[in-house]
Amino acid sequence: MEALVFPEQQGSYQWSIIQGADKAHITSQYNAFVWIEPIEVSDAPWDIVVQVGFTPDNQPGTTYYAEQYLTVFDVEIVNGDSCWSETPVVGEFFTGETKVYKAKIKPDSFQYDGCEWILPWSQWIIAVPNGQYCYVSGILPDYGRIEVHVHRYDSGGCAVNYVDFGIYSANIQVNEKEESQEEATGLYIKKGNMVQAKIGPSMLEMGSPEFVEMTAPQQIHFKIEAIEGSSKISLWEYDVSTDTYISRSFPYTYSCTPDPGNPFLSKTLYLKGEDTSSQTGDIKLIVKGYKISEHDSTAVDTVMITVFNIGLDADHTSICAGGNDLDICKTYVHVFTTPSGISGLPVSFSLVSKVTNNADGTIYTNVATSPGTVSPTSIITDAAG
Repeated sequence: MEALVFPEQQGSYQWSIIQGADKAHITSQYNAFVWIEPIEVSDAPWDIVVQVGFTPDNQPGTTYYAEQYLTVFDVEIVNGDSCWSETPVVGEFFTGETKVYKAKIKPDSFQYDGCEWILPWSQWIIAVPNGQYCYVSGILPDYGRIEVHVHRYDSGGCAVNYVDFGIYSANIQVNEKEESQEEATGLYIKKGNMVQAKIGPSMLEMGSPEFVEMTAPQQIHFKIEAIEGSSKISLWEYDVSTDTYISRSFPYTYSCTPDPGNPFLSKTLYLKGEDTSSQTGDIKLIVKGYKISEHDSTAVDTVMITVFNIGLDADHTSICAGGNDLDICKTYVHVFTTPSGISGLPVSFSLVSKVTNNADGTIYTNVATSPGTVSPTSIITDAAG
């Protein structure tokens, strides 16, 4: 700040802050120049008064005074989607919502010249500025920063604030399958088998449209539940310390606190087929991602599952050794699925020299070194098996 004396003449200057000394202080002064540093935001516009006294050399004992009113202003990014109040930025939100950021200029009623939003350099983040507001939504997982600059012509600079955030997906991924399979074709689990299921904020499924945005490490929750066919499937967790699988119940909630340094905190669970499906895709699992209550969630990922089994029947239960030119020397084996009509399952065949009858436990052993041949050794099922 500079004091100007008209007409120009020599003299001494005394600088002081006579009002608002808790908001700014003088760091240094040199004759007609003074440097003032802000301490905190003004309570109201122009609540800081800087006074300079000038004593001319040719008028000793006479001091002339001038005053300058100042404002320390700043900007804060707040939650702008509330009509009634401006609250701090919410740490996370889900796709299906549009996050509204607002540049709150302090002190209230301070007149500024412009509010400029610096948008993230990402094709996966949509940010639309509109005056004090900026509307943000996510397309795919990414990180970004929204920055705001507030200008005033006589400030010599601008007030700056920003929000850093990461966008995460709220997903369930079963048996390492792609997102496109989970609902369109469904996934298959053989009765009695276990497959891996991951839930949480994972970027593994790039096609998923459900995301969670976070400005800082904050806890989020993921709830997995079977809303259809729950009796046909069970949930398990592997305990490394005891090398055992522990039964879990639906619904099951997993909580984590991802951050940019460790964003993919997925929970690994296991699904076991307990009973065969009545029809394909009759088991429906969903995962909800939410902040506080599951009722405020718009991030829901779904997977359709079929628990299946396969069986064999043959035209003949016994065949004659010695050739394959007669009907009695060969048999046709038919693969069938439960539920029926599952196509696309890979099936491989082999002959074994010992067979156990599951009904009575009787063991049948072939006396020949080679029990015979099978052709082909693998097939892909169609709608007929």
